[in-house]
Amino acid sequence: MRKGRFRLTYVIAACLLLLGLALALRQRAAQRHTGKAAAIPGAMLSQGILNVETPEFTLSLVRSSQTVAALKPKGGDGSDF
Repeated sequence: MRKGRFRLTYVIAACLLLLGLALALRQRAAQRHTGKAAAIPGAMLSQGILNVETPEFTLSLVRSSQTVAALKPKGGDGSDF
């Protein structure tokens, strides 16, 4: 009985390994065939940055994505988050 469980464990491990390998190869092939051009650094900044002032912080937002470009505390040592 133990020999059967030992073999079953190896079969399951081998199947999981093969499944992982197949998924990794599929993802790699999909990345190669997307046909997308490489992103140009700075293209998102073409619409500019919006600066917002609060009593405690200065917030800089990228207009095109509304993501935080900088968060600076007022009265601080010039650190930027």
